[in-house]
Amino acid sequence: MSRVVVGFLDDDPIMHRARVQGLPILGAGDRLPAILASQSIDEVIVASGRLSPERIEALRMVCAEAGVRLSRFRIAIDNLAALAQVRQIR
Repeated sequence: MSRVVVGFLDDDPIMHRARVQGLPILGAGDRLPAILASQSIDEVIVASGRLSPERIEALRMVCAEAGVRLSRFRIAIDNLAALAQVRQIR
């Protein structure tokens, strides 16, 4: 399955109007209903591990009402020592 990313949502106001990999930050998560109504979107991918289960459920409900699939993208870090080494290199 091929995916075309149209933009990102971020609750951090500092990120609004920024671009990530050339794609826009479309605003905060509370804009999701308006974005789903105004664009042809098939899937919303949650890539943050910081959202509460309640927030994920709220997003799932918004997506369900719009007929859009919600997916989770999780990064598992098995070795935190390796991550610390990578950060030191930067």
